Amino acid sequence: MKSTITQPLTNGDQTLGTTPWPEEYLNSPEKILREIKKSQELIKKQQIFQSELKAELNQWLSNGKIEKKFEHDGISASLCERTTYTYSDRLKVEMERERVNKIAKKKVTSHWRII
Repeated sequence: MKSTITQPLTNGDQTLGTTPWPEEYLNSPEKILREIKKSQELIKKQQIFQSELKAELNQWLSNGKIEKKFEHDGISASLCERTTYTYSDRLKVEMERERVNKIAKKKVTSHWRII
């Protein structure tokens, strides 16, 4: 029985798949950057469009014509609210002290940033 060395499936910026492709089958790094940039621009346009539509939903909600949750043709919309807090300067100082003294737990993540 033949065994195969595989790379684990990961997400984000790490390699996906089980076998690396030979370089002749890969896009050039320059093309990859151009395609990612184009994709980011399309996503940004769609996000702006969605924001405008959501602003219209807020107007309908303000006018009392829809509720915080409604459904139409199997599509549902729910207004989700998140509460945030503003902390005192004293607490901010304490948080900074914990970071400096390495008491606070540090979480490091990485991703590709394409500008």
